[in-house]
Amino acid sequence: MSNDTDQDKPHLSISAHVVVQLGEELVTDKEQSILELVKNCYDADTTDCDIFIEPEWVVDPIENPDIYFSLFPDRLGKSKEKLLAEKVGKIVIKDDGDGMNNDAVQNSWLRISSSAKRPEKGKEKAATKSGRTPVGDKGLGRLATMKLGKIIRLTTSQKGESERRSLWFSWGDFTEDKDLTEVPVYIEPATKKNDKDEKGSEITIIGLKELKEWEQDSFVSKDLVRDLSKLVSPFLEKKGFFINIHYGGNCYEISHLSDQALNLASCAYHWIWVDGKIQHKGRISENLFFGTGDGTASAEFNRVFRNARNRDKFIERLLSNKKVKQFNLKVDKSPGLFTLDYEDEIGDSIPQSKGYGYAKDPGPFSAQIYDFNLSRRSREALSASGVTSDLIKSTGIQIFRDGFLVRFDEDWLGLSQEQTGGSSYYGLRPGNTIGYFAISNKSNPGLVEKSDREAFVDNDEFRGFLYLARKAKDKEIALREILRREYRGFLKDLSSEQSESSSPADAIKATKESFSKQGVILKEAIQSLEHLGSLDDKKAYESIGGVITSLQNVAKDQEKKNAQIEYIDRHVEGAEEVNLRLLEAAAVGLTARSISHELHQYSRQLKQGIDGIKAVNKSIGNSAINKNILLLVSTLRELTKMVSALDPMLPGSRSIKEKIVLEKFVGDYLSNRSEWVQKKRVNIEFIDETKSGLVIRFSASRLLQILENLLQNSIYWLTVYKKAKLPAPLITVVVSDTGIAWSDNGPGVNKLYENSIFDPFVSDKPNGEGQGLGLHISSVFLKAEKCSIWLDEERNQLGRRYRFNLDMSPAEYKAVQEGML
Repeated sequence: MSNDTDQDKPHLSISAHVVVQLGEELVTDKEQSILELVKNCYDADTTDCDIFIEPEWVVDPIENPDIYFSLFPDRLGKSKEKLLAEKVGKIVIKDDGDGMNNDAVQNSWLRISSSAKRPEKGKEKAATKSGRTPVGDKGLGRLATMKLGKIIRLTTSQKGESERRSLWFSWGDFTEDKDLTEVPVYIEPATKKNDKDEKGSEITIIGLKELKEWEQDSFVSKDLVRDLSKLVSPFLEKKGFFINIHYGGNCYEISHLSDQALNLASCAYHWIWVDGKIQHKGRISENLFFGTGDGTASAEFNRVFRNARNRDKFIERLLSNKKVKQFNLKVDKSPGLFTLDYEDEIGDSIPQSKGYGYAKDPGPFSAQIYDFNLSRRSREALSASGVTSDLIKSTGIQIFRDGFLVRFDEDWLGLSQEQTGGSSYYGLRPGNTIGYFAISNKSNPGLVEKSDREAFVDNDEFRGFLYLARKAKDKEIALREILRREYRGFLKDLSSEQSESSSPADAIKATKESFSKQGVILKEAIQSLEHLGSLDDKKAYESIGGVITSLQNVAKDQEKKNAQIEYIDRHVEGAEEVNLRLLEAAAVGLTARSISHELHQYSRQLKQGIDGIKAVNKSIGNSAINKNILLLVSTLRELTKMVSALDPMLPGSRSIKEKIVLEKFVGDYLSNRSEWVQKKRVNIEFIDETKSGLVIRFSASRLLQILENLLQNSIYWLTVYKKAKLPAPLITVVVSDTGIAWSDNGPGVNKLYENSIFDPFVSDKPNGEGQGLGLHISSVFLKAEKCSIWLDEERNQLGRRYRFNLDMSPAEYKAVQEGML
């Protein structure tokens, strides 16, 4: 019998360095590393995932000696006087989810490749308390932090616990000479919670790698926010999950293409695979036929779609095509749109097909695809909605599992195979087409991601998914090819004599010239007939009399048409004027942007100057100087408020949404503007009628601009209008559980403008006093969040409507959480 102890017996062990090798190969970049931690927040049933990036964070050898010497082991043993605090940076990812107890920390979080979310073989994942299907199940997310920094710390607690537990370890301790169990884990003293109901977890990454890159504002505010946005589904917010990035005192939200931008697509398709069928729904814009607008494409488009007779004939031809009928193509009630709605029957099993092997049903999934022609006018419209053509080209068609991107080959759908040369615009081209496929762990357990999240495991279910996705794509391309042939055939059949004008103004000019020539011909014909009618032949006269009457009616009708053309001509000129005023407004905005930055600097210099005068006057004690100092301080304070109010309104921060307690926000705004308002000899009455408080999710800068527009409007009419005998000027602002009611005791809205007050450039102010854009901009900002503003029906003593109502309830935070937005 051997006397060897168990420790002496041959056995396998694992070097701690293997974990480092695994972590380095696990993810490709910083964004994916952060996303793995964001997924854990989602699985914890949190509403908000907050990412705090602090590259300026300093580790102090006195306050954090263990972390300090873990980062700088060569400084152990040196005297305290020689130990200097070092800037190392940190990232904190925080949630208010379920948190972890001691057992979960020890047996799941500290156990590599262990996950309580991983289901038993053959079983579905268990949903979270709020019904979410967990998206992280490999237990490897924390290894991804190696890409970001040197130390990872966990701080967590659950509801009802009085303390938060905290521990950390350093990736630098995972060396080849240690077994995995020998890597030290540092337990920090528990910290008391202010509220026992407080819960959630924080992951802190300390000692950032590539620190200089994190210190660049543009890297975080532009590159990181943009790249993280691509990794998250645009519809994740509808599940009540929001990602906020905090950096340099600013908060950035994950952003996606707005509905306004998506509505500019020439085609939009919605596919659903369920019960053996691919359901196809979509809309096709007439702009599909415009293409890039190059060469003769623009003239051809105008020949068909800017001519009512030709347009009707083409649509009739198109809808009568037998091949088109199978797609159930119809003219939509919205002008310029077609809709399609049909099903492609596949059957209970996926047909065997070359390249797909024994493909299996992957389970239900859906997709939304948007195609842009990226013509000059399309690019201009996209730019106006905050989207560049480069963003379209770089987005592609992506696959999201439960709201999070699965990275895959850029052209996995095979769009490049369909692309033709030249300026063809009928195929779905990879540079012009964006969209997403939505799969889930619950419905598609057979679609298995590789550990590096870079692709899917090549199994029968994945091949089935590829087959169905590409089949749906092929059906749409087949329809587009039919449309192409019908369009080209119709153009060929059109008379070659049919000419085109290059612009609406040219068309009007040509039509007016044509009517003028016809008028001359008609007059000459009438005169000739009247002359013949003067002859003695009675019968000829009677016959000619009927012709003269008909010609006279034609002449009258021609005069009416001339009047209509004149009307259109005036409106074309008016449209040109509107465009000019829009450019002027944009120029003012650019100037304001520049001035605001300059004023910040000048304000600081003025404050320094005032502080210097104060210091000198302390020894002099001149009361006149003190009085003027107080005046300067008051003026500077008001100037600073105005500049601070202007700055967040500038481009770049308008679309960032945040939680806002409406009555507090409005109250604070009115308080900040009260000094300026009082100088105008106007009073403000603020009434809070909320019962439980209305919390909305809205862009603070946009809400600020809406309030400022209403305030400026009230102040103008209260201080300028002199004709009516008015009481003391008063603005009344009421905040309720549904929104805001804003009124004043001024003259009210001119009856001429009651129905057009929210249109652009509508104003009752004299020229030079206003542009008529304030209320229009306010209505646009509100509509963007499904909120609204309207003029109340109640009238004042002058018989005018005077109260503006703002319904903010669609932006209520609860509504957003429930997926109503």
